[in-house]
Amino acid sequence: MSSPTVPATRLTTAELAWLLSLRPGAAATLVATALGLPPDPVPDPAVPARLLAEGRAQERRGEVLPRDADLVVGDVLTGAEALVSVGTSDALVALLAVGRDRVLLVAPAPGGVEVAALAADVGVGETAAALAARVGCDAVVMVADGRGAIRTVPAGDGLAGRVAELLR
Repeated sequence: MSSPTVPATRLTTAELAWLLSLRPGAAATLVATALGLPPDPVPDPAVPARLLAEGRAQERRGEVLPRDADLVVGDVLTGAEALVSVGTSDALVALLAVGRDRVLLVAPAPGGVEVAALAADVGVGETAAALAARVGCDAVVMVADGRGAIRTVPAGDGLAGRVAELLR
């Protein structure tokens, strides 16, 4: 069974906090921290009702759960096998969340984040290198793997290969 497609979408900070709170764990904490949220974000109680009204959530056995694209985004962000952040020493430009069957590109936006799904076979190292090249000489690239290790990867020539090696 294939999971729903994820069109490029925008999530508010409150929606993101709600999605991360549904499955707390190491990946959710790292995502929250990278995106400037508290490590254990407290969700706004109005979010589930609003998402239900918009058709972006469903109620099952008395619990409100995301559906469609929001379900996939929440699943990838809270169950990521690895995270790659690209930015500067004081600002995140993008976060690549590597899931089982897809990669999400998450970029900070006013009041929330923008999310785009990439194919699972996308070259995460190449994508990180392309983002770092846009940032320029101040680029800082960090890789968090599924074992909890966080490593800074020097920008410059060979960045794509170094990131790919850490993701193996």
